[in-house]
Amino acid sequence: MIKVDYLLLIRPVSTHMTVPLNLANLNTPTRQKIETIEVSWQEITEYITHEYNYLLLMDFHAKDEAILYVNQQLYIHHNCYLVIYNSPLKVSSIELAPLANLRGFFYLTTSPKQITKGIEKLVAGKYALPKEIIESLFECYQSTIVHFGNPYALKLTPKEKNVLNTLKKGMSNFQLADALNLSEYTVKSHLYNIFKKIKVKNRYQAIVWAQKYLP
Repeated sequence: MIKVDYLLLIRPVSTHMTVPLNLANLNTPTRQKIETIEVSWQEITEYITHEYNYLLLMDFHAKDEAILYVNQQLYIHHNCYLVIYNSPLKVSSIELAPLANLRGFFYLTTSPKQITKGIEKLVAGKYALPKEIIESLFECYQSTIVHFGNPYALKLTPKEKNVLNTLKKGMSNFQLADALNLSEYTVKSHLYNIFKKIKVKNRYQAIVWAQKYLP
């Protein structure tokens, strides 16, 4: 693999690639070389090291298992940042709220030139998020926090706390069951009780709650 001075861009392979990304002529600061690698989402960890910062470009239409896996890696590797592209114009903030380290967001209608400019901002350490996405996520976080149950008044069992901490990694019920050595039925039962106690409606809000209140 060619050594880079600053940033490595990894684009998980997607069958829905409709926007060509030509990043060869990015306007970057001196000595900030960029290498683009196209890999399957299952191979991402083979390329990640602690030596560089990474942007993981993920198609909005990627399979759920791919999104969950990539999200897990974002929680583990704090030098990795997520960039979503090919998004429809209407997207729910509930879908985006659980995504870790989201730094960039591009619509299906975003031109390659605009994407290039956005990547340049990301390389410079800035965000490339549309104003409406920022506002939508902010409102989502605020409304979720307002409706949370008081964390100090709750009586979560150790097992429920363990389930929540594991859920923070973006795992599916099947993955939770496997990681915690439980049946899927037991996992669903724990999640049902947890949602009632912390007053959330879905796993996305539960993840936000856990990120805020659990160490």
